[in-house]
Amino acid sequence: IQDRRCLGTVVVLDGDVTPFTRVWCVLEAEVSLNEDRRRGGGGYFYDLAAWLPEGEQAYGGTPVPERATALLDLGPGKAAREVVEDNEADGLGCFPLAVARKV
Repeated sequence: IQDRRCLGTVVVLDGDVTPFTRVWCVLEAEVSLNEDRRRGGGGYFYDLAAWLPEGEQAYGGTPVPERATALLDLGPGKAAREVVEDNEADGLGCFPLAVARKV
């Protein structure tokens, strides 16, 4: 995390947000956030990834199939939503709301 070649941390979350209940993962989160501050902000990224379960969201009344999602840190005050799309007819979906509420 503290090596200058390291550009960020990716946290893979389950529906229970288990990593944030584990001491080692909480320590890594703290070190990651401090590394960004140490670099003056914007020099270290902290991304969140989660699995969107099938049927948790709907698009146009049709359940969205399961897929990978991520919230990407783009620097100070900037973020992007990323959803893996198999095909646009599947609908869009977004980061799982159940996970976002717990973060």
